[in-house]
Amino acid sequence: MTAIRGIRGVAGIFIALFALVGCQAFSTASSLPGGRLIEPPERPDPAACEVLLADDVDAQLHIRAALGVEGVPATKEAVAAAAGGERVFGVPLSTAEIESLRAAGITEPDQAALLAGLAFAHPDTFAGVRIEDGATVVQLLRIDDVRLRTARCLEVGDTIGRVRYETAGASTAELDAPARERGG
Repeated sequence: MTAIRGIRGVAGIFIALFALVGCQAFSTASSLPGGRLIEPPERPDPAACEVLLADDVDAQLHIRAALGVEGVPATKEAVAAAAGGERVFGVPLSTAEIESLRAAGITEPDQAALLAGLAFAHPDTFAGVRIEDGATVVQLLRIDDVRLRTARCLEVGDTIGRVRYETAGASTAELDAPARERGG
């Protein structure tokens, strides 16, 4: 239980960093009005999810970082070495990496951390991930079917179909700009 609290703590830090740093510092402005619910595509079948995530090395790197476990490095070399390995929390891991997760007591992922990893990997699509009334909310700058289907693949356990997707209207960097201009 302590390890799960530990990953939730790591996820909280990851999400807070996401909000503070503003993953959108690199993105263009959104043309979508904010706060509109988006009906995501159907969750792909496991084989399609495997392909979507295998093709998204950046997402794998950020999801590995979100796990925050020593022995599960967030490097391109580790991603390449684990290719074809058993999929855990959506990404292929080597046998040694799976053992590191088990040793850390991590048996279930933090939903928000997985989606925040995807969002960090694609700041041109995602504005952020937040927890609201116990639900994970993914904010979008633009509609990208591939990224939405990939996000649906990262919905796990009892959260499948319960993640909310909505338009952000503006990126974190754009929202923070007036405060920076005031010196805040």
